[in-house]
Amino acid sequence: MASRARASNERGDVVDGPISEDIRTLLNGLGPGNHFVIVERLDAENDEHYMQAYLHDDGSYWLEYREGTADTHFQTSSRSPQLISQTFTKWLYRLPGWRDGFSWQPWAEEPDTR
Repeated sequence: MASRARASNERGDVVDGPISEDIRTLLNGLGPGNHFVIVERLDAENDEHYMQAYLHDDGSYWLEYREGTADTHFQTSSRSPQLISQTFTKWLYRLPGWRDGFSWQPWAEEPDTR
């Protein structure tokens, strides 16, 4: 079942109507020069409905989602690519319990370490 969403990564690969296998493929392709995957909902009332994973050089993931407004923007982290993939899939298909695998915190920008 295709979704009303668009998935993309840092390299510029884009998948319209991604399915869980597409998300898994994009996440598995993360590495040097390709650190993030973002999935945007195209059927939402605005363009601020998305989930994003960022792979850090140490192998940890930074996961965030936003549901339209700044007060619905949350983040967490994980070292489990399987859990990240499962969470993306559940979020994409609006399945109950997609937030359950993590302790979500309100969004706070990562400090600039340059």
